Amino acid sequence: MADSDYGKELASLDFKNLIGGPLSAVVEAQAMAAESTVNFIKNMGFDQEGNPQYVTFKYQKSATQAEGEAKQSDQNEMMEMQVPFLTLIPIPFIRVDEATIDFNAKINAVNYSTKTSDHKFDAGSDRRKGFIGRLLGIKASYSYKSTTNSGNRVERTFTLAIRVRAVQDEMPGGMEKILGILESSIRDNMVTRQAAGVEKK
Repeated sequence: MADSDYGKELASLDFKNLIGGPLSAVVEAQAMAAESTVNFIKNMGFDQEGNPQYVTFKYQKSATQAEGEAKQSDQNEMMEMQVPFLTLIPIPFIRVDEATIDFNAKINAVNYSTKTSDHKFDAGSDRRKGFIGRLLGIKASYSYKSTTNSGNRVERTFTLAIRVRAVQDEMPGGMEKILGILESSIRDNMVTRQAAGVEKK
């Protein structure tokens, strides 16, 4: 096969699908990641009615005794804090930062030629009895055979390697504003006050 034939063979490859297929897959993967982020925010941050979901926990803190109350040695307030769940967890914003596509085509052509030879030699004697006495004859034969094989062998190797690098993207401005609003809605309320064994609500 001539070199020009190899060029035609490479030119006949469907590079549109070989290169465009992986690129389309990367774009679809980015779209799926964005959709997963939206579903994460909806399911983890809000209920079915669209209200923010809160994490509630209680803690004690020392209370400042109000003026005019009976003097007591210890006063503790039981506080209840409600924090929006989205402000406590990292929100995944996955972005494809880099995609590398390596396509290698390797065509090896090998011309070969083999030649085999076969030599064959036979010799023998022939004794015959004649009128006068014995006659001695010699027989000999020789043969030669030569075979030549030639041709070429073509080996084709195609490899496609795809490397994708994904990173955590910066938070969009709209999401930052939503989190700011949620942070301002953090509630910190007193549930009970305990003082010297007396509990007030």
